[in-house]
Amino acid sequence: NHFFAFAPLSFGVVRMQATGSQSQRVLGSAANVVAQQATPRNSSKDWEALDYQWEREFQVKREELAPLAALLRANRPDSEKLRATAETTWAEGVLKEPVPPSYTGPHLAWPLTRDCVVAMIQHFKRTPDVPLHKRYVVELFVKMREHLWAYPDLVRTISIHSGSHKQLVIVGDLHGQLADLLAIFALNGLPSPEGSQFLFNGDFVDRGDYGVEIICILFALKLLYPDTVHLNRGNHEDDYINRRDGFGEEMALKYGKGHLFNLCMGVFKYLPLCTIVDNTVFVVHGGLPRFKGITIGHLREIPPEEAAPGNPRTQTEYLMMDLLWNDPRPTPGMSASDRGPLSMAFGPDITRGFLQENGLRMVVRSHEVPEGTHGYQLHHENRVVTVFSASNYCGSTGNQAAVAIFADPGHYTFKEYYAPPLDQFLQWEATQPPISGAEIRSQAALNAEEKIVRQILEKVAENRHDIYWYLNKVDTAGTGKVTVTQWQNAMTNVLRVTLPWERYQSRLIQLTADGMVDYKQLVDRTKFDCDDKFASWKNGIRRSLHDAFLKADLSLAQIRANVDLNSDGTVDEGELVHLLSRMSLGVTPQQARELLRGLPQGPGSRGVDVMAFIESLRMEREFPPEVEQTLQFLGGLMMRNPEARRKSSMVNTFLAFDKDGDGKVQYSEFATAIRDMLADPSLPRTPELDHWSLKLDSAFLFKLASAIDANESGSIDYVEFVDALKRSTKCAERHDPIIQHICNTLHMYRFSLDKAFELMDADGDGFLSPQEFADGLRAMNTLLSASLQLSSTEIELVARHVDLDGDGRIDWAEFLQAFRLDSEPIPPEPPSVARAFSCPPSSMGRSPPRGGYSA
Repeated sequence: NHFFAFAPLSFGVVRMQATGSQSQRVLGSAANVVAQQATPRNSSKDWEALDYQWEREFQVKREELAPLAALLRANRPDSEKLRATAETTWAEGVLKEPVPPSYTGPHLAWPLTRDCVVAMIQHFKRTPDVPLHKRYVVELFVKMREHLWAYPDLVRTISIHSGSHKQLVIVGDLHGQLADLLAIFALNGLPSPEGSQFLFNGDFVDRGDYGVEIICILFALKLLYPDTVHLNRGNHEDDYINRRDGFGEEMALKYGKGHLFNLCMGVFKYLPLCTIVDNTVFVVHGGLPRFKGITIGHLREIPPEEAAPGNPRTQTEYLMMDLLWNDPRPTPGMSASDRGPLSMAFGPDITRGFLQENGLRMVVRSHEVPEGTHGYQLHHENRVVTVFSASNYCGSTGNQAAVAIFADPGHYTFKEYYAPPLDQFLQWEATQPPISGAEIRSQAALNAEEKIVRQILEKVAENRHDIYWYLNKVDTAGTGKVTVTQWQNAMTNVLRVTLPWERYQSRLIQLTADGMVDYKQLVDRTKFDCDDKFASWKNGIRRSLHDAFLKADLSLAQIRANVDLNSDGTVDEGELVHLLSRMSLGVTPQQARELLRGLPQGPGSRGVDVMAFIESLRMEREFPPEVEQTLQFLGGLMMRNPEARRKSSMVNTFLAFDKDGDGKVQYSEFATAIRDMLADPSLPRTPELDHWSLKLDSAFLFKLASAIDANESGSIDYVEFVDALKRSTKCAERHDPIIQHICNTLHMYRFSLDKAFELMDADGDGFLSPQEFADGLRAMNTLLSASLQLSSTEIELVARHVDLDGDGRIDWAEFLQAFRLDSEPIPPEPPSVARAFSCPPSSMGRSPPRGGYSA
């Protein structure tokens, strides 16, 4: 009962964004604060909806990762042990390396001094793009890990006025936005045993460009002042999320892929999950446990984990997920979170019960951008406070940032601010001039729209098969077009997210003259591709389909009989899967559907015209120059005849050459047919025709037929005939549906593959053999539904062709980074709003960061 007798804690607000160094103190009731936070934001809900949908999909994929990791560990039981040994050896080697004279950054000496740490911070202010030398980074990580090992309890207790401390500053998410951390120090001073304690409440990295610099500063300050600087773990101090949201890529860009990232993950796993301040305030990154009756004693039993469990099974695994991921909601009880199946939303009754059970008064947490444009938000009768410290998050939200300052356990103040751009920080720090929030929010709205459109395009590319299937069923007349309303319904139902599609329609689709949506064009242009450096596997896939038919050396009748099982003149999805399986080319129903899409329909529109399908497998073959020149002439000569332009022209031409009707063209038949064609009196006589009529004698034509006969069978089958004489088709594009299927699968599961390949990379050098690479793809296949799986042939071809120089070593990280969205939004109308002062520079060549309001 003593809990309910507590009076609401008093609080204040100090706003720094518009008044510079002359802060204005605003004290008020919770009602006033809520009213101030009611300002709507442009596109905020749309970005939030996309981000939560991404979180849901991420949690599902993360759940699937556990059995994949278990499978790989079972197949390679010594891999992790070998990798740990290699990491230790690598770190020892780096620590012995001298720092070269060419290095222009700060130097660290042990034991650390305040001057040394301040010099490092000043360096990052002046030249943030000159990273700290790798040796110093390794030293910081190793010493930080050793410090955390000495204090293994993941629940820490501190006191505001311990020693000579005057106050406690609680900092929320920073997300790699170095300017915000520097602004916090400029406005509040550096941590000091005689001044302010600092508690950083997780999510130091990801989505911003300077996560490495932020953790180097925080680790150095923690090692310098272990009783003054405190660090809680957030959901982004996590192996799998760091691979997804940018920190892993940032470390690879600055220091190379390999051991340093894993060394950092070894530090993150030992960070405290929560901190209790003066036995009164519970500070945690995410939220409260889903189970009733949980005490602080239960939380102390949670073991360290490199990543929050993707499929929690034990009580402690669920507790870890809850502390890192859960969010407050106004409705009572525990309910499903918008973030996904593993996260929960806790109501005011859950808060009251947890606080009462543990004799606490309030919860301070972070984890999400507050509503409105503020850097803080109050929940549950002011017993829960959200503090978020990354201003204008990702350059797209326009929010202020805030820190919570506790003078004692019962009184706290919010200090709000906008950080300036990093390249203008020193100029701003000198006088702290006003920063216009209105300009920031205007530019943020433009940035948000651009990122939303790109995220939608990526989701369309990931779901292109299902979008086509949905709209194709709606398009009962087979026109290839649907109404705008039908397109909007498909986007909502297939992408499983509700957005005001009319707002983004002009950036995503162009309507036809009659106001309809050409959905085939939308699906065909929205796709993934990989960099040219790794493109050779695509030709391998294309050629495997082609060469299987070539090797079979089938007559025209045999081709028809093998492809068209029911003799209806068409090939459908089931027939194609059956055929290619018999030819040892496992193709999934999804791939078969994609391969057939866009080809001419057969009789009754039950499937694709059989011969159109065979012609679609044509490959560009390399011939000697004289042969190539001759085939170019003959192919052009055939197309001069109007009859040759009909869809069945190659079949009819082949039949005309095949005088004896055995389904193949003998060399003599080929020579006779060409001579007859050259002598056709309907052809206008030209010097070019006369030249070729003289040159193409019987001996030359037999030599030409031999060159066309790729499988050296003594005759020309239909596939060889089409390869040689149908010259105008861009054949590579015919095979793109299967290529796109593979690109989609590899892109969608690139983070799982990243972890899988790392588990297989026992020595941690960043390379795998083709066999190991193929084993990783096969393991990934165990995660996938039948429609997404890669065939064994595709896996072998990809593994063989990404070994670029044939030395048996595949740079797996570079390969996974090679996949990209090969589509651009339709350009918008020219913006009328000028750029804001405080828009941060774009990311380091990376695609726009995922996420928005969840953090």
